[in-house]
Amino acid sequence: MIARAINFLKDTKESDGLLMLNVTYRRFRISEFADSLQRYDQLMVEASLNSPVEIRLFRRIAVYNNTIHAGDLEAVSFDVDRITVSALYCDQLGLPSDYPTQLFKAATSGEYMLTHALLAWIWIQENGCEVQLPGGFVEDLYLPTPS
Repeated sequence: MIARAINFLKDTKESDGLLMLNVTYRRFRISEFADSLQRYDQLMVEASLNSPVEIRLFRRIAVYNNTIHAGDLEAVSFDVDRITVSALYCDQLGLPSDYPTQLFKAATSGEYMLTHALLAWIWIQENGCEVQLPGGFVEDLYLPTPS
């Protein structure tokens, strides 16, 4: 079963899939995923003229010393990406003054935005950043809401 899953995933050409494979490789040393970061970098080169800035910025998921350039954050076009990119680089840029409100709004929106609010919270902690959030907020991120 695991071999079938590895075989299915190993040939992905999607940027976010390649980053997921890289995280999986670093965590579990699945040799079939060893080239995922190199493939991600090649994808960036091939798409450099048409590629959104997010592809370069999300590389930090795999490479901690990936840098952000002036104006990059302003070029991020989707709300969900602004929340996660801000968290990925909070140790370099700090967090926007309205970030607690953005994160709370994302978390309470549920579903897709909730998953990204949780990712952002994890990256904020990993980067040693602080954000003032309402009491019970973090617990609500991790616990399912009762039906």
